[in-house]
Amino acid sequence: MNLSQESSLASNDFVLASNPQLHEAQQDITDVVIVSDDPALWPISFNERERVDIVKKGPTQVKQINFKADKSGRRFNTSFYTRVLANGEEVSRSWLVYSIQNNSVFCFCCKIFPTRKICLSSTEGYSDWKNIGSSLKQHDKSQDHISCMQKWMNMSVNLKSNATIDQNLQRMIENEKKHWRLVLERLFAIVLMLAERSLPFRGHREQLYQPNNGNFLAQVELIAKFDPVMLEHLKRIKNKECFDTYLGKDVQNEIIGLISRRILKTIVSSVQSSKYFSVIMDCTPDVSHKEQLSILLRCVKINQEEVQIEEFFCGFFHITDSTGSGLVETFLNLLAEYNLDLMNCRGQSYDNGANMRGQYKGFKL
Repeated sequence: MNLSQESSLASNDFVLASNPQLHEAQQDITDVVIVSDDPALWPISFNERERVDIVKKGPTQVKQINFKADKSGRRFNTSFYTRVLANGEEVSRSWLVYSIQNNSVFCFCCKIFPTRKICLSSTEGYSDWKNIGSSLKQHDKSQDHISCMQKWMNMSVNLKSNATIDQNLQRMIENEKKHWRLVLERLFAIVLMLAERSLPFRGHREQLYQPNNGNFLAQVELIAKFDPVMLEHLKRIKNKECFDTYLGKDVQNEIIGLISRRILKTIVSSVQSSKYFSVIMDCTPDVSHKEQLSILLRCVKINQEEVQIEEFFCGFFHITDSTGSGLVETFLNLLAEYNLDLMNCRGQSYDNGANMRGQYKGFKL
């Protein structure tokens, strides 16, 4: 598993902490804005952080899809991405973006910069495919569009040359992002190490530099002795320079969840590539007397050198109906979630054969 990829994903899931000076200068200084390619999913109004991130990414023009037709059978065409001048010269409309969500088009620059609520920057976008040619020509020449284009070009050039008005603030933002991603990489590494060895994470206390504070915090303290990134992080915590430490139990569980989803995605991919699989299902009550169903999938992996049987544990599932019909409903829901075909199931194994063979609520493939 690539820890840098996991830490990047986690940085999008968490609202990272920042020091008070940066927080006062810009409250969302370390927020990682997840910019969608679809303009219909952009916020109605942009703050400066969001606008900068969208301009950095630039417009994404959808091309290789079957565009949805309207009631009259008309639809968007990629030829609209190009403007033909009177002399026959073709000019790219780099500002034109298509929304799969709304089946409409937007003007990239008019959408991200304040302007009048014209059709190409509205919330819904423009979808009159019958008149789109003339509308685009009018939009090309409109004063509002030209003004927004100039703002877009100026910001793009300034960002590329790192010469924006708040250049120092931008540099501090990037340094802060880098710091937190490096911290998260180390936290992911600790979680992986403890999980692989089935070691407990927490102890009797949940404070740094306290006896019996658990394996997770102990590993953080150990890394900080030799690593400047973690040392800086603990220094901020000690001096109360950050709002969140990301060392608590909730963040630990978040990281475990991220890793487990990535592992499960890899398992499903392996089973899908093998095509045929078998299922093993076993029920047992836990200490709170709740029925827990464990599901395992087995498949055959064939490579050039050997044939290998692989068995994957998919997790525990709390069930309230332990009859054959209840168990199969859980199993079918799992197959639907993992996008696995029931017709490719070639083997079944259960711990309660009599229950599964029941006349009224039994299960049979």
